[in-house]
Parts: sequence; structure tokens; C-alpha cells
Amino acid sequence: PDSYEGVCFHALKMRMGRRVQVTRCWSSVDPLDVDGLEPKAEDAIRIVCLSDTHGFHKRKVPHGDILIHAGDFCNQGLAAEIESFVGWFGALPHSHKIIIAGNHDYCLESTSKRLSFGKLDIEPSEAKERLRSVATYLENERTEILGIRFFASPFNIGHGAFAFPPGHKALETFWAAAPVDIDILITHGPSSGERGLSRAGQDGGDVFVRAFTERAKETGLVAHISGHIHEGYGVSIENDIYYINAALAQRTAPIVLDVILVEQDSQPSALAHSNT
Repeated sequence: PDSYEGVCFHALKMRMGRRVQVTRCWSSVDPLDVDGLEPKAEDAIRIVCLSDTHGFHKRKVPHGDILIHAGDFCNQGLAAEIESFVGWFGALPHSHKIIIAGNHDYCLESTSKRLSFGKLDIEPSEAKERLRSVATYLENERTEILGIRFFASPFNIGHGAFAFPPGHKALETFWAAAPVDIDILITHGPSSGERGLSRAGQDGGDVFVRAFTERAKETGLVAHISGHIHEGYGVSIENDIYYINAALAQRTAPIVLDVILVEQDSQPSALAHSNT
């Protein structure tokens, strides 16, 4: 059908010293296609990625080992939105879950800037506690799950009535000091030049995040998971890094990433790519 643009990448290229390898990455603009997703390999860890549900989160989500939401589960950051999301996210069967904030998740913003949003009816500490009751909430933090090293940040390069915009200079300083010994990066906004092109043709990605991914690639980074730019949904591969924009506001399907843990002396093999 015209609405279908399913794509499946098979990356079998193993580089010396790399701890985590991607074996499959799947995406589709038809959310019903998740029913046809093939099972993961026995030794694979399946990571399910979504972002920008904006309150419309009750949808089909593929089974997997790790579920990641890259922010904007709210529209206004109200307590009722948090409760709705926590009820849905907590009921999903995935063994491990990660959540980060997005620019619409005002209830998680702990600076004085949040005072400009008069409708807010829940404190950041309480909102974060509710999220932590069902998942690992990360805010400029790292964690390790099933041997995979994650670092996550809600910071975005946007301005105006957004949560978590520290400004260009602060962003440059932050990403220059962020830990590079990770396997997967999670941010709300995409990297500059990768899955961040708006309908107006403007790059909504972050140049400092892009510079960070290029440095982190040398110490094992295999994927950057983000959202924010709704029309940027999809997957691109650049210099062996999977750039994933999992924004679901366009009624698309969650993106699925299968990875394996490999010995550091694994031998390289071919890189293959196929469409489905």
C-alpha cells in the first residue's frame, strides 16, 4: 500500500573492540506492521524505541527486552497526562524500560522557567517519582542494562516555550564533557544532519550532539535514539552509527533494534542492507 515504507537493515559488520553490534533495525510508517515483525535471534537483545506520543500512546508496541521512550509523552506536562502514561507504560511487558523527558514534558523541568506555565499541577520531584515507579528515568545520566551502556539527556537546542533548553553555550560545554564510553545514546532531539529535517527544510538537529556521536563512535557507540522532529521519523546509518528518530506523532510504528554482545576480538564480516 501507498502508506507503507517499511525498511529493514541488517548490519553484520563487526569492528575490533566493539562491545555491542546491531544485527537488525526495523521501521515502518504503518503501525499495524508490528504484527508481522519476525522474532529476534536467540542471542539477540531486542530494543524497542518510541518517542513523541504526546498523550496518544495507547498503540501496538512490539515485544522486546528493553523499551525506550525518548520524550514528549505529554502535551502540557499535567498530572493527568503523567498518570495516563505511567498506567500504559507500566503495563507493557518489557523487562527493562527507559524514559527521558522531552520539550513538552514541562512537569519534569526543575528550573524557575517552569513558573511561566500556569497550568502545571505537579512538582518535578513527584512527576519523576511516578515515572521511576515503572521505568528507569534518566536525566543527563548513564546506566547499563543487559551489558549495554546507555547515556541519556533531555537537553535540546530549541528555544521559546520548551522545557530543557540550556542554550547554545551550555550545550556545547555539556556535550564536550559527556561520557563517550557508551554503546547507545538517547536524547530527545536528533543529531544535526540525521533525521532532523523539518517540512520547511530546516535542520532541527543538534550540532553538539552530532560532534559527540562522532567522538563516541571511537569508543563503541552504535546507535543514537531520538525523536522531537516528527517528520524525521526513520533510520539512517552514517559511519556505522544507527541514527534513529522514533517520533510516533505521525502514527508510525515503534522502531526495533536488535543487538548482540560480541567478544572484542570478533572478526569483521560484510555489511548488508535490505528493504521489506
